[in-house]
Amino acid sequence: MTTPTQPKMHWATSDNTISQLLVDGIDLIKPWGIETADSSAFFSLEDGFGYRYTVIEEDGISSAHRFQKRMVVEMREGLWELTLDDCIVEPGRIARRAHLRCLRDSYFMDFVMRFRFRKELFTRATISNRHFEHRNTNIYHQYPVNTASLHGEHFSTNIDITNSQVPTGMEPMMYVRDHEDEWVVHARMLPTRADKEVIKLCNPWAKTRPIPQVVSRPLLKLPLVRDALWYRGEKGPFSGRIMRRLNPLACPLVKLHAGEELEWNAECVLTASGLPHA
Repeated sequence: MTTPTQPKMHWATSDNTISQLLVDGIDLIKPWGIETADSSAFFSLEDGFGYRYTVIEEDGISSAHRFQKRMVVEMREGLWELTLDDCIVEPGRIARRAHLRCLRDSYFMDFVMRFRFRKELFTRATISNRHFEHRNTNIYHQYPVNTASLHGEHFSTNIDITNSQVPTGMEPMMYVRDHEDEWVVHARMLPTRADKEVIKLCNPWAKTRPIPQVVSRPLLKLPLVRDALWYRGEKGPFSGRIMRRLNPLACPLVKLHAGEELEWNAECVLTASGLPHA
């Protein structure tokens, strides 16, 4: 039996993300980032993702073992400062920190620290003592836990939330999702109160725009509509062709005040065994 080891690794960065994580020349990931959204805008560090926000200030440094970034971002319903500090602290162990401070009253659908791993290297996932094979369901297997793990023939990884700063009106969650050719793992803060409720159209032409509140408010008072649309896209695709194209999703937003803060601290531990050319 081959004994698992803590592999030597380094990463590459591109624009605002850790874009590659290399072990013995093998790239284990797709870009890691941070995400959040309000009623209309969607912020993502990843290139080609995100709509209707403006980066007002930006600075940072990166190396093969450290990635630091500071941004001031204005969205349709918010203004905040984001600070990132990611580091390979020792072989096989990565520490990530994301801190957000509201510069004025701001609405949030969520606040996400995002990990992505290649399906061909990790065939199954474990979260909340439940086990999942990759079947490209794109379903969010989401639970109020602090850890999730992925496993494959040569690699395994644990993602652990080591600390967090969660404001009143939000709660911490984690999920794993089998999406196309990757596993997506999110540490995610979600509203526990609804200071606003919206119905978004999550499709290529609307790009997460909400329908007018004068329409969504009465619709969400109808129990059948509310149950059908509440976080709908996270539970699997619609069966009807028209609804699949519109892809509506209803969700709450929480309003945080200027000076309130959110923070994720996470650790990703990677082990390797039996690499072909190790």
